[in-house]
Amino acid sequence: MRTIRLGAGELAGLASEIVSRGSPLAFRVQGASMLPALASGDRVVLAPAEPGDLVPGEIVMTSGSRPLVHRLVRVELETRTLVTRGDALDEDDPPVPFELLVGRVVAVKRPLLSRARRRLGRLLRVLGLR
Repeated sequence: MRTIRLGAGELAGLASEIVSRGSPLAFRVQGASMLPALASGDRVVLAPAEPGDLVPGEIVMTSGSRPLVHRLVRVELETRTLVTRGDALDEDDPPVPFELLVGRVVAVKRPLLSRARRRLGRLLRVLGLR
């Protein structure tokens, strides 16, 4: 598998294009807004989804003002919008039109060994052993 580094806007565009064609897409998430479900560096697999098929509690990707991978709080049929929220956040995200749904997260792969190595490296640096 090849690794490509993309900015947030580039990722949203590429993800929308790939998933809209029915193909899954794997990428690493960044940030702490979805802790403990998702941590920075976790790899998620995104698959196509229709707003009417989504269930609150699922993790979805939207491409509003910036791409977000957050948990679905509710589907608002009257306004044709989705409301999401990061698990570690206190407030819902602004509603996003159905058209900005990129897909649903169908798998999460957590690089435990990599994370443990990073933490060990930090500890060794703090102790002056590295």
